[in-house]
Amino acid sequence: MSTRFPQHTLRPALRLAAGVLLVLCGVLPATGQDGLPTLEDLPLPSAAELLARRPTDRVVLRTGGVIEVASVTPRPDTLAQLARRHDFVQRMAPRDAANRKAEIARYLRGEPADPKVALRPQAISRLAGEFDALPDETIRRAVEELFGRQAAEKTAELTGERLRSEAVVGSRDQYLAMAERLERLDVLLLDEELEDPEFSIATFKVDQVIHHENLMLERADALLGEGDMRGAYELLFALARMNSSESLPDGWPGLRERLDRAAFIDAGELLELGQLEQALGRMEVLLDRAPEFPGGLDRLAAAADGLIEAANAADDLRQARFFLARLRARGPQHPVTRKWDAQFSQRAQALMSEADASAANDPALAAERIREAARVDPTAPGVERAFARHTRRYQVLRAGVLDLPPPEALGSGEPPPFPPTDAADRGRFLVASRLFEIDRVDEAPHYRSNLLEGWEPTDLGRRATFTLRPRFPDWLPQPPLDAADVLAGLQDRLDPASPLFEERLAEEIAGVRQLSPREFEVIFARVPLRTEATLADPVRVLPRDAGTEGGEAAATLRTPFFPRAPDSAERPDTAIYRRAVPEPADAVRFHVAEVRETAYPDGPALMQAFRRGEFDLLVHPRPWDVPGLLRDESVLSFRSSVPAAHVLQVNPRSTRMKNAELRKALLLAPDRETILNDAVLRTAEARAAGLGRVISAPFPSFSEATNPLLTPRSQNLTLAFALALAAGKALGEETGGQVPELTVLAPDDAVVAAVLDELAATWKRIGLSIRVVSGSAAATLAADDPDGWDLAYRTLRMREPAREIAPLLTNTDDVTLESLLTLSDWLRRDLIALERVGNRNDAVALLHDLHRHMRSEVRVIPLFEIDEYVFARTALRNVEGPLVHPYQGVERWQVDAILPTDDFDLPEVGQ
Repeated sequence: MSTRFPQHTLRPALRLAAGVLLVLCGVLPATGQDGLPTLEDLPLPSAAELLARRPTDRVVLRTGGVIEVASVTPRPDTLAQLARRHDFVQRMAPRDAANRKAEIARYLRGEPADPKVALRPQAISRLAGEFDALPDETIRRAVEELFGRQAAEKTAELTGERLRSEAVVGSRDQYLAMAERLERLDVLLLDEELEDPEFSIATFKVDQVIHHENLMLERADALLGEGDMRGAYELLFALARMNSSESLPDGWPGLRERLDRAAFIDAGELLELGQLEQALGRMEVLLDRAPEFPGGLDRLAAAADGLIEAANAADDLRQARFFLARLRARGPQHPVTRKWDAQFSQRAQALMSEADASAANDPALAAERIREAARVDPTAPGVERAFARHTRRYQVLRAGVLDLPPPEALGSGEPPPFPPTDAADRGRFLVASRLFEIDRVDEAPHYRSNLLEGWEPTDLGRRATFTLRPRFPDWLPQPPLDAADVLAGLQDRLDPASPLFEERLAEEIAGVRQLSPREFEVIFARVPLRTEATLADPVRVLPRDAGTEGGEAAATLRTPFFPRAPDSAERPDTAIYRRAVPEPADAVRFHVAEVRETAYPDGPALMQAFRRGEFDLLVHPRPWDVPGLLRDESVLSFRSSVPAAHVLQVNPRSTRMKNAELRKALLLAPDRETILNDAVLRTAEARAAGLGRVISAPFPSFSEATNPLLTPRSQNLTLAFALALAAGKALGEETGGQVPELTVLAPDDAVVAAVLDELAATWKRIGLSIRVVSGSAAATLAADDPDGWDLAYRTLRMREPAREIAPLLTNTDDVTLESLLTLSDWLRRDLIALERVGNRNDAVALLHDLHRHMRSEVRVIPLFEIDEYVFARTALRNVEGPLVHPYQGVERWQVDAILPTDDFDLPEVGQ
């Protein structure tokens, strides 16, 4: 029987429909020219077509013809899924409800529907119970897949036991009818001109179904072969997004293999471009998915080899070991892994041999060599034990900081740079030896002495006898001193002809005399408020060589503590301080022999280096980093006993700053609480921790010098604006009633810069402008033109207010009568009385009066104070906190150096 339609009278859509119908009926062969094309006739769609058009599947008939239809279901592997569902439904037809429940449970498990296998009663009962325990949504899905959409609609509103009963009801004939339905494939033709585009094809007539996703994979293969990585990835990622459902947890079949191939090709191109780290990352992801991918490990090794070579050449050995660890995790026996393991191990062992050879004569060199060996390869044989031995003998305290003092700032005969920096303060503390140093601070400072065995006031406090230790302990890095040395240093400071002369000290001390080689007496001009405070400045002894000029002698003092080693051109970012007197080799215990400060460019770099273990001691980190460090249980924390007060120092020699209205306007304009929170603390966590507070004086807020009746002034922009106008009229005759631009000196510090930006913006609102000079330029300006600046941003840690307030107000280290003449009568009278007072109660009352007068005259603009911390990542012993200074008692500290380990945070292989 044959039937033909006159093709010239049919529209193309009708010809296709008729051809499909006749083929489905078995009337027409699919020959290509009779209505249905073959696979060879259909081109592979382009990537743009596949991404733009609706998903289209190709149904290939056993006769060779191809029908393009909308997406068919189920997918993928449509024919196999239909056959499996058919077999399960057919098995359920003659069974009871429990059997049917068991079969559905097996279906959802993914088990095969073998018609020859009969379930035992125990298995039926267990599987039926498993079915009853399934979620309702899972049961509804199984009903739709096995019994069709109509059955699913009937159970859509059912839940619980009712749903489970209805899911397996039906006669044998009903189940056989449902099984028969699964022997046909429902398709939807794409032509919109057809009145009824839906067709049903017997599955035995279908050879295969080529899904839209399969066409995307074919096109991706072609693009990969052409080297079009972007086009291939676009297709593959689109395919991954299309099939990210629970039914396809691993994606469309074949997608992962194409992604692996794409990653492999992409890594090769990145290698050729020199982008080694990106190539390494690509290959790690690939090998996690496919550990046995052909050539994958070799390509990973090629990328790692280049990275290790570059890091080794840059002397970044930690990074080199990091890349080696990543390679070793996937290829521990790869030739590249063995090559670098052997090279690093041999190099480390050679350095260890050098350390052992120099240990007896040069323990510092031995410690340096073994540290270098541990940096190269901490796992090399013997390095761990040698590291413990040599670093215990010569202990190095490595500190991370943001700035270093220039060497000239530490010369005892030179004034410190201005404004003073934290770096210079740390350096001067290390290099100087003192008769007395502050041990702790509460309301008042408490002193101790490493050099003195005892001291006793006589003559009602007008004299004092001091006794030096007969022998300095081994841990004290102090050259031997006798009474003559100390007296010589004091006499140099009392002699007007000496370069070390101090007029303030000369007013306080009438004379000194030696009582014995270890004893001397100081005769005071009046009873001092605190004997220790008067003599707390560094012991400075000039050499007594006949040919030495005084000026040169001032720079070559012979009383060092931890003198600074000459700077190395190879390490411009490092300052090294070593003991003036090394500990004997037979000492029972050893202590810190060297302090090594390393400067980092900014706060984030400093924190990263601390986390990586590049140094042991983190000195005064940024306030917003403190809360996280306090929570870290692996970090030791030491609180500073004196907070850092941020103040603006008024230049007493500045003509503009003599105007009281201008000083008050500068104080009243800014909202200091907001500036503290936004520019200094920055995070809600730091604010909640109470790390900072607004202050009314440069003293610590808990100090007995602070007048408890005085509170910080609040912001008053209206009054500040009026005061600025008044100051402009007084100072701005040549500038049209405007206050001339003010010059502010500041240290080179990110926090200070942020605060000054906020202050400048606020002062601009009341008509005041500033010019900020920072760093070395500020020091040069202060030295060359003492009258050429108006304000200086200072960070103070005022431990002894009675001695330190006068130098702050007069801007001179040596307070003289001439320097006091720049202040008002009130302040001058208060300071003179404070210099002469000999009673603590009277001194506190004077400090309270001075606080009130400073607040009234605004000779200092107090901003806020910040609580500071020092953190350690290594085991520090003998540290007595809170610390008055970051290096307080460093000569007694012991450092248990930690061997650097390759505890890199690497993801587990396969994850």
